[in-house]
Amino acid sequence: KVEKLSTELASAGAAGELRCLREEVARAQRQVAQRDEDLEAAEGRARMLEGQRIHLQEQLQSERDTSAALRESELEARRRLDNELQARGEEVAWQRLYEQERHRSEETRTALQQRVSTAEAREAAAA
Repeated sequence: KVEKLSTELASAGAAGELRCLREEVARAQRQVAQRDEDLEAAEGRARMLEGQRIHLQEQLQSERDTSAALRESELEARRRLDNELQARGEEVAWQRLYEQERHRSEETRTALQQRVSTAEAREAAAA
């Protein structure tokens, strides 16, 4: 009878340990499954963020290209404006020079007409 009780106690202890071990294995498996899910979610997020990073880099490069093109366009417009202003300045200078020469010519013509009139008056008085 003692032997039977000893065997029953041993098997009951082993069954209890076995049940505890099974519960621990099940809990560990649930933890591993949860960690696998978390890892998959983190990898998916990492892929999404990498895609966003690449998209933002492409956008940044596009903006840089646009900015460079705009700077070049601005420089070209400034060069054209400078050339136009220089040409206008030259045109104004030539216009002023023309006006001065025209005025000088007018004064010379008037002086010559007066001299002719004076000479004619002397000639008429001498005759």
